[in-house]
Amino acid sequence: MTEPREQRLIFGEVAQLYHRVRPRPPVGVVTDMVEAAGLASGDPVLEVGAGTGLATECFLATGLAVTAVEPSTAMAAVCADRLGADPNFRLLPAGFEEADLEPGSFAALVAVQAWHWLDPETRYQRARDLLRSGGHLALIWNRPVAHGGLRGLLDDLYERHLPELAGNRTPGQKEGLGGRSVPDEMAASGCFEPPTFFRRPWSQWYSTDDYLALLQTQSDHRLADTDRRQSLYDAIAALLDERGGGIEIGYEARLFCAARI
Repeated sequence: MTEPREQRLIFGEVAQLYHRVRPRPPVGVVTDMVEAAGLASGDPVLEVGAGTGLATECFLATGLAVTAVEPSTAMAAVCADRLGADPNFRLLPAGFEEADLEPGSFAALVAVQAWHWLDPETRYQRARDLLRSGGHLALIWNRPVAHGGLRGLLDDLYERHLPELAGNRTPGQKEGLGGRSVPDEMAASGCFEPPTFFRRPWSQWYSTDDYLALLQTQSDHRLADTDRRQSLYDAIAALLDERGGGIEIGYEARLFCAARI
């Protein structure tokens, strides 16, 4: 069955590529989450928008019992193939809003690169309802903050080939929450205590081919006009090949961890 070309599901078009090139959360931020939420081996954790399981495997490595929810059938299939044999892993191929989950049954709910895709009117209340007393909500994003000194040149290429995407590449955006900060959203929800904030800087080198593959997994790029998108990719490839055959991306892993009220 062909899924609708909805932006939050579009990653399924390139599920295997997504798994190969998308960055995983650094080990340090996972450790920060476990400690801040007071989690112990065997504790039940709900991961929302698990994708292909890039972060899931990190949580399983700490001994947590992970229930993963993923709405894209293609992404869920990759996740199941990789992690389905782990006795501490359970996968529900469904959206967060409609997944059949027992209220009050999780020690933590975690979303990595996924919270901004959920219904803003209901996500905090549903998260609170699914958490047990003393449970925590943990929201993690990997944000690119440096582009190996090439940001200005890359921006020029976007302005020339896909100007509608140029403004979407600014680092430090409000985690995709419509301009509102995570603490402000949490406070307005009335469901969680003020969050503790952690940041972990790290970096990754991408060859030209891998960087272009990374761009092909980004939802706004996938929805762009095919010809103009390809002209952008060709221009970026020429730039990176001239500058050493790749690019070093500096990331900042950001974690917001808040206790359930």
